[in-house]
Amino acid sequence: MAFGCQVADLQLKFYPVSDNSFLATVGLTMFDPPFLITEGDDAPARHPTLARLWRQGTESRRLMEESQSFTIAVGFKIHTNDIVDVAPGMAKPTPAKVTTGRKKPPPTPQFTVIDSSDFNDGLVLDSKVFMYGKSLKEFKDLVGNVCDLYFPGIKKVVLESALAPLLTWNATVGSKKTKLTDYKNYQDFVNNLGKSRSSKGTVNIVLEKPQVKAKKTAQATSAVAFIKGTVDPNSIEGALAASKEELAEAKEETARDGYTTRAIPPSTTEYKKEMAKNQMNHLATNVDNRVKKRYPVAMPAAQASSSQAKHRNFFANPPASDVKVKIESESPSGSKRALERTSSSLTSVTSIKKIKQESSSGDLATKPILLLTDEDVPETVVYASDSDVEYVVTHSTLLDDFLSACEVPRNDLATRKILRKANVVSWTDLVPSVQMTANVLTGHGMPFYMAQRLLTSAAEAHAQQESSTPAE
Repeated sequence: MAFGCQVADLQLKFYPVSDNSFLATVGLTMFDPPFLITEGDDAPARHPTLARLWRQGTESRRLMEESQSFTIAVGFKIHTNDIVDVAPGMAKPTPAKVTTGRKKPPPTPQFTVIDSSDFNDGLVLDSKVFMYGKSLKEFKDLVGNVCDLYFPGIKKVVLESALAPLLTWNATVGSKKTKLTDYKNYQDFVNNLGKSRSSKGTVNIVLEKPQVKAKKTAQATSAVAFIKGTVDPNSIEGALAASKEELAEAKEETARDGYTTRAIPPSTTEYKKEMAKNQMNHLATNVDNRVKKRYPVAMPAAQASSSQAKHRNFFANPPASDVKVKIESESPSGSKRALERTSSSLTSVTSIKKIKQESSSGDLATKPILLLTDEDVPETVVYASDSDVEYVVTHSTLLDDFLSACEVPRNDLATRKILRKANVVSWTDLVPSVQMTANVLTGHGMPFYMAQRLLTSAAEAHAQQESSTPAE
């Protein structure tokens, strides 16, 4: 039970009333009736916290509308299928400025475009709306009123014309975008406005170009056709039949070649032609690489002798200049300068393996010159009895033999590079002198012990050569 009160003659009198009747009376006077429609365009937007809104006309409702109204900006861009016919008075006069032949005037628009930026000097119009309790249909009517502020008659275009069902209503609140297609999306838009700090939103009414819409429709149609074709059992059977045919052809080719497998390609002319046709070269491939690819150089065998390997490694990087030392024939007096080597200094070899004969040309002498290219030089040069033959020994060969005697490997290219930098062409250049000291070689990067060994061996060989030469 509840108690009501009545003031009369400054006396309070209490009388009992029914609970239900009192609450019903207060509810009818303070709040709107409950919403009965929950779906469709006529369903009103719900308040996030109040189940029933304050009754219209009350002070609470007025304060609520002032504090919880939202600012909605309205824009539109509608592409139609109607071609524009420019009247003579509507065309802008052509400027007197002479343009070059390359510049062309912009083409006139072919279709009618209703754009909000073309009205009101490009300014966007907005309206303050209390969204709670209003349905989607009522909200669109308010948006249409704003469209009429741009230009009278646009409201009819967006709500009642033949283009109205084709229009897309895009609602944006901050970074959240919604399409106003049904009551659920409309309620999400209202909830986003209630959560926004600025309480501002935007509604854009758009209709895409006919060409763009046709392109999207064609893409969607082709995608649906592809999906149906993939799922279609007939297409699967066709793919299996094609794979079986390819497998049968591969088996026939394998049986014909005899040795063709998945790892070994067929050795047929057709296969090689197809591979050569589809071959591609890298952009950085130069002429030398292509020549080496077409005419490959045979690599030396892995079981080659050590002396041949050292010989190739040395002559792969020959000295800067290859000077030939000409040994004159024996004079009548019998005096001769020859390099005699002992077992302690140089290894003696008593045979000549390769002799290359060079023919003379032009005004030179007609005597044949024999070039000794063997890695070893005989201890004593044997001269032919015929005075028309003479022997030539290269400095590089003598230097190579000298380094081998000094226990310098033939594949030690670093030592030979240092000697070339120091202008050492023959072993005689290593004889100690004012111009050739250990500091000269170490200055080019040679270790001190190696420089000392070479200079000592060169001095010893030079002393032996001087002692073996008879005095004149």
